[in-house]
Amino acid sequence: MSERWLAWLRIGFGVLVLVAIVFMIGVLVDEGAFNPLNFFTFFTILSNLLGAAVFLEGGRRQLTGAAPVPNVWRGAASSDRLRRAPWTPDPSDGDRSYWCCRAYQYGRER
Repeated sequence: MSERWLAWLRIGFGVLVLVAIVFMIGVLVDEGAFNPLNFFTFFTILSNLLGAAVFLEGGRRQLTGAAPVPNVWRGAASSDRLRRAPWTPDPSDGDRSYWCCRAYQYGRER
């Protein structure tokens, strides 16, 4: 059985992450709240970009028959995303108790 479908699934998830990031940029630009420096220094954006890169490269390597993505990169993407899960409450945030909303709320306050 061919595992090409898995490669395309990886590529699809990588593209999905990039589309979501571009969509969020568009929302912030429409609101007049987009600051590239702030946006691209958020942990969630950086970890999602790393995850998308690993998905895209993993899919490309699987389709071309190249060696898999080195474990150090796959591990970095996985542990980076699990270290601060979006559902983990942060008691120091007060009313903003979820990391996943922090980037959007910060942009709206400006």
